[in-house]
Amino acid sequence: MIKVINSYRKFYLIVFSFWTLFLIGLFFIEYIKTKEEAQNLAITEARAHFNKDIALRSWVSLHGGIYVPIDSATPPNPALSQIPERDIITPSGKKLTLMNPAYMLRQMNEFFSKYYGIQGHITSKKLIRLANKPDKWELNALNEFEKGKKEIINYSKINGQDYLRLMQPLITEKSCLKCHEHQGYKVGDIRGGISISIPMKSHWLRFYEHNFRNFIVLIIIWFFGALGLAFTYKKLKISWLKKREIEDNLKIQNKEYSTLNEEYLTLNEELKYSIQKIAESEEKFKAIANQSIDAIILSNDLGYFVYANPAFLKLVGYSEEEIYSIKISDLTNENIYNEYFLNEKENKDFFPIRINLRNKNGNEVFTEVLRNTIIIDNKKVILSTIRDISEQIHKEQELILAKEKAEKSDKLKTEFIHNLSHEIRTPLNGILGFSDLLSKPNLSTEKQNLYIDIIKNSGKLLLRTINDILEISQLETQQIFYSEKTICLNYLLLDLFTEFETEAKNKKLSFYLQKALSDYESIILTDEAKLKSIVKKLLENAVKFTHSGFVEFGYTILKENKNYFIQIYVKDTGIGIKENMYNAIFERFVQEEADISLHSGGLGLGLTIAKEKAKILNAKIHLESSKNKGSTFYLTFKIKNNELTYKNELLKLLSAKNFNKIKILVAEDEETNFLYIESLFTEDYADTFLILHARNGKEAIDICTEIVEIKLVLLDLEMPVLNGFQAAKAIREIKPDLPIIAQTIYADTFEMEKAHKNGFNEIYTKPLTDIVVKKMIEKYINPQHR
Repeated sequence: MIKVINSYRKFYLIVFSFWTLFLIGLFFIEYIKTKEEAQNLAITEARAHFNKDIALRSWVSLHGGIYVPIDSATPPNPALSQIPERDIITPSGKKLTLMNPAYMLRQMNEFFSKYYGIQGHITSKKLIRLANKPDKWELNALNEFEKGKKEIINYSKINGQDYLRLMQPLITEKSCLKCHEHQGYKVGDIRGGISISIPMKSHWLRFYEHNFRNFIVLIIIWFFGALGLAFTYKKLKISWLKKREIEDNLKIQNKEYSTLNEEYLTLNEELKYSIQKIAESEEKFKAIANQSIDAIILSNDLGYFVYANPAFLKLVGYSEEEIYSIKISDLTNENIYNEYFLNEKENKDFFPIRINLRNKNGNEVFTEVLRNTIIIDNKKVILSTIRDISEQIHKEQELILAKEKAEKSDKLKTEFIHNLSHEIRTPLNGILGFSDLLSKPNLSTEKQNLYIDIIKNSGKLLLRTINDILEISQLETQQIFYSEKTICLNYLLLDLFTEFETEAKNKKLSFYLQKALSDYESIILTDEAKLKSIVKKLLENAVKFTHSGFVEFGYTILKENKNYFIQIYVKDTGIGIKENMYNAIFERFVQEEADISLHSGGLGLGLTIAKEKAKILNAKIHLESSKNKGSTFYLTFKIKNNELTYKNELLKLLSAKNFNKIKILVAEDEETNFLYIESLFTEDYADTFLILHARNGKEAIDICTEIVEIKLVLLDLEMPVLNGFQAAKAIREIKPDLPIIAQTIYADTFEMEKAHKNGFNEIYTKPLTDIVVKKMIEKYINPQHR
């Protein structure tokens, strides 16, 4: 025991010694490091002062010296007596004397030494002024410079104080020869040197302070480390003593257990006979349980399985080895387990309960459990019979869902019939009522036109309702088929813009159309009627449910991997849709709120029709919305590859649809500006002109190359890819007689001359007016068709 304690004490002393030596070494390293830092700082300071002296001396040399007033501190320099203008008198009668660089530097160093303690000394082996004589250290440095050294650094005492001394050579420059040429120096010779002496007192003071702080910190760290080691040593000693005490106690107990073991061997023989009888009974029980269709288990009061028949193992998916390592609570809810299997206050025997068990895969199994408490070997054991009722539960759930669906369907049908009655009766009443009013005599023309417009609008509403019913019926019976053809997407959207523009204006809504491609690029293969119907349904809802703000629609181009998609969108600032209704509103007869149809009308079929037709187009429709902020509906479909080029398809489209229309090309990169110009031409001449759109100069050239029938070209001067001047020059080479008009924000004389030189007939400032457009038509279009 004493040996073990001594070994612990020895180990502690080794660790303590290592800890002490480690901190001493750490302090020594830090001591050397901070000393080097103090020395390096002094050297840096000395070099800075040397560079300062060199800079001042060079500046004075550059200017040939400086003149200062003569006084007792600055008498004329006898060494400069050979210079004619050493002493001068100013027009005001003030006497000045010339200070050469050495004279000036000496005075500067004397002042600096007086105020800051830093000594500077300019010296040489060839002296003009004896007071500049080098001391022993400086003379040694001058000799070293002659051997090629560039800098001498050393530490020495001056007046009993530590100083860092630094000296660098002075090289003779051309400006130095004014004062020193008579000494025989040439440019490039070492003429002497400047020594800088930095007092080390402040640096050593900081060095000692820093190391003192480090010493105090390391002493504190050493103290707490030593304290921790002592505490650890004490703990280990106590722990070992306790361990030894426990081992002694175990030896005593082992002797007692040996005595008891002999008694147990005697009892064991008696138990063997009892166990044999129990085993026989257990075999009979297992034989019966293993043949049962229902699951049977035995569990103890801790919840562990004592027995589980094959039917239960199959039900939960565990093997026989696995099932005995888990508890019943691992397969079901903890609260249900505690209430049904462990609650002794209430007798749950022969009381069936439905419990959801989790099988090995984590899936739920619906079961019905009947339990009974039995006694085996004077211990309570719970016998449970478990029946899988998953199929029964599923049938019950299906019945509940079917009932809810039937009730919902019945409610929707009732609402639909009510809405249908409202949607049919309302326009019918308008038609019948105003038809009667039209039959009255002496009606003014204004009232007749008003009544006729009301009858027309009522007829349109009635026709829309009937069309929706027919369309949903055809979609349900799959009587609508896909009919693909080549269309210009821009033309399709422009038709819808024209159709809804008046209705939007009547509601004082801003109405916008945004196109991502030019007419030339927007040729696609699709079912025009179905695509137009979908976008029309979305626009109808947007205009109907937006009471202020704007409605915007258009399309963008998306790229995914190597495939391109068109995404048509309809955006509004209307009443919006709650997020939980995003999917429901696409179902038949469903509107977000039940009273919407009373205020805004409709059968709730529009979005259903749109979604079903989107499926036919192999397109996806989805939305983003915020309640009372607005909605955005998206229709996305893949652009199909077409063997025919866009150019040929555009020619076919133009010739088929607009053969008799006069074609005018407007090259404008701003969509708003293009729509404005288009409206100027089509406002009064809708059936006369077809306005083609190019977004840059290159597209304008391509369209003019492919389409022969263009009668007039309007070019914006500032466009991407190719500007208006470049486009006009190229078009003029293709079609020399084609009228080309320039548009610009500001047209000065230079701009007009440049436009005429590049082939423009005329140039106009933006925005164009209807008077200017009529003038163009009269001047350039009408003469061609007279």
